[in-house]
Amino acid sequence: MQKTINYPSIATVFAALLWIATTTHAANISSFTTLREELVSRTGVLTGSVDKVELKQGKTCVKAIATLDKSVTLAGDIKAGSKVAKSLLKAFPTEFGVVLTAVFTNNLQTLLIAGYDNMGGQVEDLISALQLSINALPSGSDKTNAQAALDVAKAALEAAAAATDFATGSKLLATTLKDIAKTQKIVDKAGSGGGGGGSNSTFEADVIIGGGTNDHFVATLLGEPNYTVASSTLDLNGSRGTFIQGDDVTAALCGSFNGAPGTYPLGGCGGYFMYGTPNASYTTVTGTVFIATFQTTIGGGSTNATTSGTFAFTATDGLTTVVVTNGVFNLSNVLVFP
Repeated sequence: MQKTINYPSIATVFAALLWIATTTHAANISSFTTLREELVSRTGVLTGSVDKVELKQGKTCVKAIATLDKSVTLAGDIKAGSKVAKSLLKAFPTEFGVVLTAVFTNNLQTLLIAGYDNMGGQVEDLISALQLSINALPSGSDKTNAQAALDVAKAALEAAAAATDFATGSKLLATTLKDIAKTQKIVDKAGSGGGGGGSNSTFEADVIIGGGTNDHFVATLLGEPNYTVASSTLDLNGSRGTFIQGDDVTAALCGSFNGAPGTYPLGGCGGYFMYGTPNASYTTVTGTVFIATFQTTIGGGSTNATTSGTFAFTATDGLTTVVVTNGVFNLSNVLVFP
């Protein structure tokens, strides 16, 4: 059975990752782990060969591994992936093509595509979160301009996906990234209170207690979302009602936030809290928060940050489980402490 693999599937995710180019790797991110394992396996065989072609392939594998190992950022992965792909295509030409008659799990083209797809998933999350941020903006020129800019980016991305070669795909995706960056600036401007959109902060989610009826939580008070650099703690929260009768949703990263966009695990702190009657505390057990944007500003003798993204988690008091889904935040008042 034949399986068709188009080169643009690699190109599509290739340049788009420049958008998060300055993001350092979190512990759970390793874009080319499987490819690297395969190259290590081949190196042991090929470098000991007496065949000149295989010896050359072995040297290519060694250099490719070294290139991958130098990368500590997504930008590095992109550059490394491009360089490695070019060298592997030259050294192992029979494993690359528009149509592969036999696709094995250790096929180099397949492994390269898988590596880029791993990173491409983060870009998809980023675009989705950016759309949510735009949706949360109040009506006005900022919201209109942001949506128009994002629509242009989406059109450019579709054109890149239709490209038939790497060069064309990369150029189109470079244009896409510029459009995305332009969109983000508009959203950031609106979130910080500049421009026609005005000031805006949003924190909401769907809350289900003990398998009961869904409650759409929309914060009426944002409390004091904050980021403490020394302890790597980010506390994102919102409240409804009052401390006499109300509730609070908190998506907190305790010791794992490095100030950069990305996907982070939740658990051990934060959760869902009820005040008054009843009075209960449900601590987060597991979940994730996706930080789409995080930008600090200094002014008036203090440091603040704007941030946007999505979250979901499960919390418990030991007896009852609370499920929080479809969480979205767009905050312009995050306090930053040393």
